[in-house]
Amino acid sequence: MKRIPETWKEQFTPQRAAVLVGLVTFALYLAAWGRMGGWFAGQLLEELRAEVELDATVRANVISSGVSRRLLLLESFAAFSEVMAAGQASESQMRFYVQTVYPTVDGIYALAVAPDGVIDFAFPEDSNTHLNRMDILNSENATVARAAQRAQETGDVVLVGPLELGSPQPVLLGIAAIYNEGDLWGFVVMTADLNPLLVSAGLTEEASALQVALRSGNGLLLFGEPAVLDGDPVLRRVEYPDGAWQLAAVPAGGWESAIRSELQAFRLALLLLGGGLAAAVTVAARRQFELSQTVEEKTIQAETAGQMERSRLARELHDSVSQALYGIALGARTLRKKVVEQHTADPALIEPVDYILSLAQGGLAEMRSLLMGLRPEEIGEQGLATALKQLAEGLAARHKIGVKVSAKQEPALGLEQKVALYRIAQEATHNIIKHAQAAHITLNLVDGSGAVKLEVIDDGNGFDPDGEFPGHLGLKTMRERAILAGANFALHSAPGKGTRIQVTVPVLDSNH
Repeated sequence: MKRIPETWKEQFTPQRAAVLVGLVTFALYLAAWGRMGGWFAGQLLEELRAEVELDATVRANVISSGVSRRLLLLESFAAFSEVMAAGQASESQMRFYVQTVYPTVDGIYALAVAPDGVIDFAFPEDSNTHLNRMDILNSENATVARAAQRAQETGDVVLVGPLELGSPQPVLLGIAAIYNEGDLWGFVVMTADLNPLLVSAGLTEEASALQVALRSGNGLLLFGEPAVLDGDPVLRRVEYPDGAWQLAAVPAGGWESAIRSELQAFRLALLLLGGGLAAAVTVAARRQFELSQTVEEKTIQAETAGQMERSRLARELHDSVSQALYGIALGARTLRKKVVEQHTADPALIEPVDYILSLAQGGLAEMRSLLMGLRPEEIGEQGLATALKQLAEGLAARHKIGVKVSAKQEPALGLEQKVALYRIAQEATHNIIKHAQAAHITLNLVDGSGAVKLEVIDDGNGFDPDGEFPGHLGLKTMRERAILAGANFALHSAPGKGTRIQVTVPVLDSNH
């Protein structure tokens, strides 16, 4: 083996190498961080849009109800006027009726009668003198004339405006045609204030979380700023008998501004998690580089010291990183519980929490496998079957590959033999991940018929076992470990057919 020049080794210390690994890890995490932030922003916008849609629907319904009440009053007035047109009610009765119904709806400026299309009575009389003698069929205001003509042709109540009709401020104008024995007798007219409708729907509230605009069916802006219509608004129809208005709503300050604080909090939490992950990787890499350097430079005495270092590292990782990952997982579960309790299990909130929880759980699985590798004596305490299962969990969490373990009982082997089988499984699965491009791995541990057999099977590319693989020492290492453990090593593979490795350890006492 070619030795690394001392000057280069002095510069490329384990500390610097670990920092480099940590920086690379953090850089890769930042790339994922950007994608997760974009995904979460989309979820927030989707949720916010649903909230705005609900709010806008409620406001539109309030306005629609208010308009319908005013038109219902006009229809009632029209019905009474038809009775008067038929000669079944007097003008004094009509005046009494108007005085009775006028106060029942807020924001009504005038109720007027226009026989032959010319207004000759408008109540209250003292505040509506400007309407007297107005010829609505031949009005100089083209909108009024068209509305009267449409009411005559359709027989429906027609609502237009706001209009300038000589009043202090623009008004909504409602017109209904009155017929007597099939002939046009005249019209009834209602003028109303738009503002009470806006107030009842909360559109005029300065502290509202929404910016709202209201426009008529012909595009006339009745309320709000034109910019609302250009801000990708939620649109809702304000229905009334003769037509519809359109209500547009966006969050105050715009969509991006409304989610900024929550998105920043999410991104900060992910960034802190990434920093912790990079720090953990840096610590682990630093210790691993120190261990590799020790193994390379020391003799058998150094190997013993290296084993002590690995044990110390395992304790540190268990006491620090494992506990930190456990704390993250515990915090994520608590947060998920609170989200479920407070937000009725909204997937838009639960999914990112579940993602963080899966990261922590995957890290714990990988850490258990790492600790097992650093402290082989634990294989004797926990058992080879448990060690293989932890190895599988770590592989599945880290590499997103399907790993199946079949181990019905703990084999009656010595510690050295168990460690050898575990190391072979480690090396084999490492080779599979690195070279085979497999989708599934199977680890079979069978104890019976006077022998213990370990099988490592994958569905990857396979290869020619008789070929040469310069620079790849994995197969040679596995064979040497099997020989030292008194086991038989067999390999079966072919290009495109996957690979099966079998290690068989004879057991002298078959009644173990």
